[in-house]
Amino acid sequence: MNTKSSWSFVLASLILGCARAGAANPIEYSVQEVKVGGSKSFQMGVSIESIRLRSAQGVRKSSVASINSGIVKFVTNFAIEARQCGNASQGNPWEYKLSFDKIVDSRDYLSVVYNKDTVCAGSPEVVKEAAVFSKESGALMSPVKLVQTLLPKASVANEPAPRSHLIIFDRMTLDRMVTAAAALSTEYSPDCDNFAKTSSFRVWVDGRHLIAFPEFSRTHSRCQLEYSLDY
Repeated sequence: MNTKSSWSFVLASLILGCARAGAANPIEYSVQEVKVGGSKSFQMGVSIESIRLRSAQGVRKSSVASINSGIVKFVTNFAIEARQCGNASQGNPWEYKLSFDKIVDSRDYLSVVYNKDTVCAGSPEVVKEAAVFSKESGALMSPVKLVQTLLPKASVANEPAPRSHLIIFDRMTLDRMVTAAAALSTEYSPDCDNFAKTSSFRVWVDGRHLIAFPEFSRTHSRCQLEYSLDY
């Protein structure tokens, strides 16, 4: 199957899946591999996926175009990060994989979520990355502004650069987060409380929930959950 045909198959499958599920707000998009330059050995260590939004109910064509531009910029940052990862390997094994996970619709936002699996400078990391867009304008939302909009009583801040895409919650919000996790998941362990309350997070929106995903910790990998906060 050639690349063009495979993209069409993915798109058709997604549309069919929405129809079968009876989704109220079907989203049409295609998934594609991003071409990265450099040597063959570099390209072998990198795999980056992107998506192109075609349509979503309640989103104007102009906003769709803005969202697609934002996705390109968002993914480009990871291509730069992948090159830095390769340069830091100094001849040792390394890997950089960014794969599309899901696109999540909510009343005011579209969230594009990726799985990122890397081995850079000998250190493995498995996390999720998310870009959240306003359905009205197509603008990419900053994590802090998103949280302040949905949870106005919460106190949040960015981590210092270069980790400014991660946010820090106040203690009251963290307490609420782990209480909800314990109530919602039978797999949640009380041992995760301290990890969650001292972690930084990536965030996106799913329905009426703000989802917070913690930074990577090899010793607490079982605690890497999608923590949910109602708003």
